[in-house]
Amino acid sequence: MSALAVVLPSAPSLVAEPPLEVAWDDWRDRGHRLLVGSLRRALASQHPVWAQALDEHALLDPLLVACARQRPPALPLAQCAWGYLPSRLRPSELPVRAFEDGRVLLPGVGLFEGAMPRCEATLCLVDGKPRLREHPHARLRALPEVEGLPVYPHRHPLLRHLAGRDGEHYERVRVSEPTRHNVVALAEALRLLAAGSPHLHAELMSDVRMCVVLEHHALASSAPASLHGAVLLVVRGHESPLYFVEALVEQGCRIGLGEVAEAVPLLAISAATPMIALGGDVDDERGLGEAQADNYALARVLLALEPLLDHAPLRGHLRHELLGRIAHGLRRLGRGLAQVDHPGFFTEQGLALHRMLRRAHARLHGRLGGLLRALDVSDQPTVFQYERFLANNPR
Repeated sequence: MSALAVVLPSAPSLVAEPPLEVAWDDWRDRGHRLLVGSLRRALASQHPVWAQALDEHALLDPLLVACARQRPPALPLAQCAWGYLPSRLRPSELPVRAFEDGRVLLPGVGLFEGAMPRCEATLCLVDGKPRLREHPHARLRALPEVEGLPVYPHRHPLLRHLAGRDGEHYERVRVSEPTRHNVVALAEALRLLAAGSPHLHAELMSDVRMCVVLEHHALASSAPASLHGAVLLVVRGHESPLYFVEALVEQGCRIGLGEVAEAVPLLAISAATPMIALGGDVDDERGLGEAQADNYALARVLLALEPLLDHAPLRGHLRHELLGRIAHGLRRLGRGLAQVDHPGFFTEQGLALHRMLRRAHARLHGRLGGLLRALDVSDQPTVFQYERFLANNPR
């Protein structure tokens, strides 16, 4: 059967339980408040007046979060907060530090380009505009945005510790060119999410505060806890809009799940427990916590892809790719849920989440499971590759 000839039943009009997208909002909100409170206290230890002046949006800037948690911080905490302060509280002069590429980042404002690498400088106001006293020719530029999502288009120094042991891959990470090549596809992905899953789109635009598009064969997309609110999307050349739909949802939803975990324990045993010790595959290097997060993210991805089946512009190769991504996601989620299907792994709340994911998978499989019989996704790696799918499933 041709992939394009698969007949898909309509989505059910009634859902007997709260949808997965909204069922955990209360616990997310509780975790969110706990996180904001801890950050406010960290800032108050150095700048009590500033801590009271900053709102939640400012406190959750990824760089401010990172520097509040690091010992020692990569940048002065005052540098991370300055751009979010009301003008009456901004000091007229402030010591700031440049990254190794000579850029001076001011969260909430932008970044200076043209300073010396790793230099110390003095931020001051000249005619009401921020300047670097020691580098008067350095100019402040706003960070670019794609459909309202801030994108950091350079190699961010805080990526170093994420780039393999001792940052071994960091110098070969490419950012600027991959970002230019993929900005149109990223924008289209955000428009697709806004049209097909408005609640999820709003969640992502609230939770994802910075996106970094990068390329390196040894790295994988992630939402690192050390850069809370940032997503790192690893590409292979020019990616499709559907790649970015999947990557944004899969990584962005981990931010919200992390906030749930701030409020309620989900696991009854250590999150670091190796899956191989729990009966997982011999080549599965994940811990239980990562496996649970993968299942949650996969379910959210499938719930985001499903409405696009009825999206008129997705025709031809994009619809073919969509069917392949759904089949691949269903296969991965089914296996992932089976691997952790043991009540002893979870707390009461974690078991409730696991069962909710199973129900979501059962509904999706009931409607779309025919794709697994019609399409061959057996040799797909973890990250879906359309060219491999097309070779096995010609249009």
